[in-house]
Parts: sequence; structure tokens; C-alpha cells
Amino acid sequence: MTRAQIKAARALEAVLDGGASTIIVPAFEWAFSPELVTHSDGTPFSDGSLYQTSAVSSQTLEAAPLRATVIRVSFAGGVPLEAGERFSILHAAKGKRLYTVARVLSVGSADYRVEIRPPLREAVPVGVDLDFSTPGCLMKLANPDEFLGAIDPYHESIANAVWVEAF
Repeated sequence: MTRAQIKAARALEAVLDGGASTIIVPAFEWAFSPELVTHSDGTPFSDGSLYQTSAVSSQTLEAAPLRATVIRVSFAGGVPLEAGERFSILHAAKGKRLYTVARVLSVGSADYRVEIRPPLREAVPVGVDLDFSTPGCLMKLANPDEFLGAIDPYHESIANAVWVEAF
């Protein structure tokens, strides 16, 4: 690591305050984003890259209670909604939380009924946005004593952050 990288890691460690403070950790889903699509014949560009479509638009179509595992949503994106997609909901009290579509249970003309995991961290009303473009989750550092471990500017070093969902 360079001197600048070490200082940046130390600054992040200080901001995280030994796991007491929280941070939104991105899910790094860009490679699987429903916004990436192929040519009309199903093929990518010659280098394997895909088209970036306009942002996905998705909202809850029905209210869902705390711990619900099935929700009804609208979804307008470059491709149909599939199992394995990740999204976030910015909850009023719990903040940004990460969910995964476990199964698509039914597809209507303008809606999907999907099974999700984990169960909803907070009840959601009708019209809540689902973020498929930049999913992430409010997390805290689980290993503050090991995060920077043996960071050494004279040897190859790796900062090892272990994140847990913050409640």
C-alpha cells in the first residue's frame, strides 16, 4: 500500500470508531445490474461489455409488514426482473438496507410478486422506491482490531474489513 492509501485506511478506521459508527457499504452489483443489456440479438459488444440503459424504476405497489418475505413491486428496466437481483430500500427508521430477490413468484402486466431475503427490516408503505442501480446497506465494522492488522508501508499489505449489518 502507498502512504496515501495507508492514511486513507487509517482515516476510515477512525471514522468507523472501532465499529461504533456506521457507513453505507455498496453491494458492487454493477456487473449484474438490470440496467446492462445486450444487442437486440442477445449478443454483447465484441469485448463482452453491455449497453447501459436508463435507470431502473421500481416501487412497492402494496404496503408490506415488518419481516415480510413477499412484496409486490413495479419494475421498469432494460430486462425483466429475475431471481438473484439485489436492491436497497431506504427505510424511514432503519436506513438503507440490502435485499435479494429469491424468487419471482408471478409477473403481471406492470407488476411482479417477488420473494425476498432477508425479511423486510421495517414495514414499507405503498410507493417506496427500490434501488437496483446502487444497492448497499448500512453496516458497521465487525473486526476493528484486525481491520488494519499488519499494514506496513514496506510490504504488500491488505486492509481486511469485515462488515455486519448495523441495527
